[in-house]
Amino acid sequence: MFKNPDEHKKTLLTRIIIAFSALTIILCIVFISLLGAADIDDEINQNGKALFGGFTVYQNTIYVVVPGDGYFPVPQADIKSFQPISHAYDDRHMAIDDKNVYCGNSIIPQLDPKKVAPIGNNYYSDGTTTCYCDKAVQRNKDLTVRKGLRNQISHYLFGNDKPQKPQMYRYGLKVLPKSDTPYITMLKNRSITCNGKQVFYKGEVMPNANKDSLAAIPLYNHTDTTQSFVYFRDGKHVYHQNKLLPITDNKALYGINVNPRENGTYLYDPLDGTVYIDSISFDRKNGPYEVMSKFGSHVNHTLWYSMKGVYYYDTVKKETRRAGDNPFSNKNFKEIAPLVFSNGIETLYIDAFERRHNNKTDKSLDKRYTTINRLVGLETQETWSKLGDVYTFGSVWKHGKQWYYFDGLGESQLVFNTIYKIDNEETVKTLLNRDGIGSSRTIRQLIREEKLTEPKYKELLKATTKYDV
Repeated sequence: MFKNPDEHKKTLLTRIIIAFSALTIILCIVFISLLGAADIDDEINQNGKALFGGFTVYQNTIYVVVPGDGYFPVPQADIKSFQPISHAYDDRHMAIDDKNVYCGNSIIPQLDPKKVAPIGNNYYSDGTTTCYCDKAVQRNKDLTVRKGLRNQISHYLFGNDKPQKPQMYRYGLKVLPKSDTPYITMLKNRSITCNGKQVFYKGEVMPNANKDSLAAIPLYNHTDTTQSFVYFRDGKHVYHQNKLLPITDNKALYGINVNPRENGTYLYDPLDGTVYIDSISFDRKNGPYEVMSKFGSHVNHTLWYSMKGVYYYDTVKKETRRAGDNPFSNKNFKEIAPLVFSNGIETLYIDAFERRHNNKTDKSLDKRYTTINRLVGLETQETWSKLGDVYTFGSVWKHGKQWYYFDGLGESQLVFNTIYKIDNEETVKTLLNRDGIGSSRTIRQLIREEKLTEPKYKELLKATTKYDV
């Protein structure tokens, strides 16, 4: 117990300084360690000899590149007998030698390298044992951030070799149950196999799935319709990957993926307005829902509306959030062009933007927004007239005496607004001249020259995702 308050303050300050100094030293060690690991990757890139797929030999050691994580040594790999399991692109992460089968840099001890062969969809069998080795990497669940940091420091301080970074990502590996009947693959490129009794997705059983009727659910992706890689149906059951969803299959179900930044695919049932993102359901109390637009050129969030408001999924907080009241409610709006809506009186449109931290040490992403705006300054007695398309980039429209360009390129093409006001008729002619427009560079040039300018608008609501939480 300190009798003197000043003495207590000095001791506390000393402890804080010591703790801060220790933390600084640790961070410096980790930083140097990471630089060392990065140097190893650079050396392998520059001086290693590519073998096949993701495998490289460097200084008599075989390495495999793990996307997002760099190079890692393949344990026990024999250079003389090391070879691909096949020459198919989807098997580029697999290898064998005289003794082992390798999934990336993991040994699969259950498989016999002399008998193993790919059976499709990233499944591999030696006639007795069947395994799944994902061609995509996943987070290493065995390695926490704290453990990874400890491994970095320990190896740098006490290791005899160059520092090795902890492996944060691995190729997913799963050994399937023994089966009296051979495994066969189903639904090409969709990670599904069957042993005649059970169906598996990425090596995990799909409960009660009917192998004879299992199919991928249609997926709407921008303007294209394909087949989903994650949603499946069998006439009775509906699945997200291997997880059975609490809904009944019907022919109206479809998936939506209009915004790749969301890192998830939506499943929509138009019969009852149910929405899922992956296996997470929107709150049915606020439904039934409808998707606001299936176009994704100027969105950071897929917007859904109901009588109770406009909703979106926050990919950071992992929750459904309400953006505001539904501005379309009972007003007979029609989507006249991608992300642009009119009811003959008002014109609303969806737009998106982002903000980054703006200081000397931090330029990282802060927030992303998706907004619904109302166009201001339109003559209420006039209507929209489409003058023509600008290749697949967008379209040119006239409203009263004013011309507008509706964009379909988006932020990824450095065109940052959904609607632009056109300065004069000469620019209209340039946009509609297929020989003159040339490429998307012309659009950016017209924006730089202020021949296309952002119109006046009023923001009605905003969906927000904050990233530095």
